[in-house]
Amino acid sequence: ALELSYQFGDPAITPLLLKNVADTKKTPAERERAMQLLARAKDAKLAEQLPTLLNDKELRTATIRALAMYD
Repeated sequence: ALELSYQFGDPAITPLLLKNVADTKKTPAERERAMQLLARAKDAKLAEQLPTLLNDKELRTATIRALAMYD
């Protein structure tokens, strides 16, 4: 449901996705999916978080992929 809302431009979803990326209680898959959605849209707030997320072992690979989307 989050993915569809985001794809249809629901502005209320972005803060929720950013929260999911940072929430270590979420599964790595949930966090990665939120990151992918935001990275595809080149979300500026995600870009600010990415350097810090490189320290997260569970998300390191996904973070590197997300960083590549911004170039």
